This record gives sequence, C-alpha cells and structure tokens, in this order.
Amino acid sequence: MQAVLFDELNPTGPDAYPHPDAIRTLAQSLPSSLYLGTSSWAFPGWADLVYAHTYDERTLSRQGLSAYSKHPLFRCVSIDRTFYAPISAQTFRSYAEQVPDTFRFAVKVPASLLSQSLPHTHAPNPDFLNPDQAESIFFEPLHQGLGNKLGWVLLQCPPQPDSITRSPSIFYDGLCQLLERAKRYQLPTMVEIRDRALLTPELVKRLISLDTRLCLSLHPRLPGLPAQFRIQAAFPPGPLFIRWNLNRQLSYNSALERYAPFHTRQDPDEEAHQYLAQHIHAWLNNTKQPVWVLANNKAEGCAPLTLLKLAHKLASFSSPYLNK
Repeated sequence: MQAVLFDELNPTGPDAYPHPDAIRTLAQSLPSSLYLGTSSWAFPGWADLVYAHTYDERTLSRQGLSAYSKHPLFRCVSIDRTFYAPISAQTFRSYAEQVPDTFRFAVKVPASLLSQSLPHTHAPNPDFLNPDQAESIFFEPLHQGLGNKLGWVLLQCPPQPDSITRSPSIFYDGLCQLLERAKRYQLPTMVEIRDRALLTPELVKRLISLDTRLCLSLHPRLPGLPAQFRIQAAFPPGPLFIRWNLNRQLSYNSALERYAPFHTRQDPDEEAHQYLAQHIHAWLNNTKQPVWVLANNKAEGCAPLTLLKLAHKLASFSSPYLNK
C-alpha cells in the first residue's frame, strides 16, 4: 500500500534523499573525470541513503533513476538487468530520459551471448559468441536507446568450462567477433574475465588490437588487485574501469543472504579502500584519463556507503584536483 500511495502522490517517480552539504562538498572536491556509481539502482533498502522514502523494487526499477542521479557522488550506473535478458530500445530510452546529459551508463551484454551452455538444461547454447544475434538483441537497441549517454558496454564473461580455459584461442576468436561488431556502432567496450586462466598475454594483445579495455574486478575467482593492475599496465593509456563485485570471503548467495536489504556497510574492507584510493589517485594525476568505479552491494553490504567511504579516502590525498 505504501508504494501505491507514493505513486499517487508523486507520479513523476521517487524522491531523492536530501543529502547533507558535507556530501555535496565532498563530491565537488573530486575530479570530473572520476565516475562513481553502483551495480543497478532498484534497492528499497537505500531509503535515507539514495531515496527519500522506502519504495518498492518495481517502482525504483522503472522510475528511480531520476532520484538516483541526484546523489552528489553518482555520475554513472550499471544496467545489470540486460545480463539476464535483453531489453528494448524504448526501455533504454526511458532510462536515458530520467538522467541529466552528463550522466553515463555502463551496460552488460546478455549472458546468453557469453555462456557456452544454456542455463538449467546445460545444453549447447546456439547464441554463444554469435555476433549477428548480439547485433540484433543488444547492440542495435542499445545504440538507438541510450545514444550519447552510454559510457561503456561491459562484456562480463561468466566462468567458462575446462575445454575453454585449457585452450582459449577459439573463445578469444569469438569474443573478438563480438567486439568487432560493437565497433560498427561505435560502442566503447570493456571485458571482465571471471577465470584466472583466461587472463593471458594473448587476451591482452587481442583486446588492445580492438581498442577494448580490461575491466578490473574485485571478486574471489580472480587474482588480487596488484596482479590485475600489472596486467592493466600492458595496455596503452586510457580509461580505468573497476568493479567492486563481491566480498572476498563470501559466495554470491551467502553475500545476498548476509547483506540484504543492503542498508549498512557490514564488512568494511579497509585494505581494498586504501589500495584503490592510492591507485585511482595516481591514475587520475599521472595519466589524465578517466576512472570508473562501480560498486556492488555484495562487496561490503551497501554500495552507496562503499562509494562514500572511497570518496572520503580519495579526498584525503593531497591532489591538484582537490583545489579545482
């Protein structure tokens, strides 16, 4: 009943939480080339953090972006629902219409294009690495719907079977076909790998040849940040993209159970905050290239508070951009 009442009182969508001046000042101290955002936005538990009231998930999913984009720290967001099923150009357009011109989206490629087998049945997936299908169900509607508010296309590659990790060249071939098709639409691309065995020099060489960046990921399946930054160093100067996905000690389901409804930062990872702040600071000042950080609720318990902590950490460094 409460959600219906909010819809009746405010048909334009949820209200943004009135953030204190201290957070606005913090946001203004950060560089315009730093993009902070979260993995999706439809979380009722973010009341009094992002939203002014407790709205239901459906309302937030459809109409919450306007309020979300008013958070002083948030200049981007990840559209995660596309990983599970494609959406139409009109749905993309409805998202774009809710946010200001300076706001950007990262959008996940459907998992159906990146998984060798079908879910549930585990039968061979006919759409696996199929560029024609990718163009039809994803690249074209994305290009039509988001326009210049698209920041990055994210190819989050699910864990692959042993047949691929042992001999990855064919997988790399198919992945590159998807990336080449994305270039037809001038879509900037990032690749996130979830198998250590696939983080190879061959992959790096192929991504560089297609002007594609590697997405760094804080995830238990992957090597730590120092190893990933060493891989990143092989790329030419360009944007840095980081996703803080999952607590290193938890599985996806255990994190979901432990952290819901995602209102508090339950498991602070101070070591990760310090490491990220140091390297983001260096990247911004040494390369003059943008940095994107997308936080998940399952990293520490509450993505908005994870980003608030990271912003404070960055502001603690003496940096030219703090005085801009």
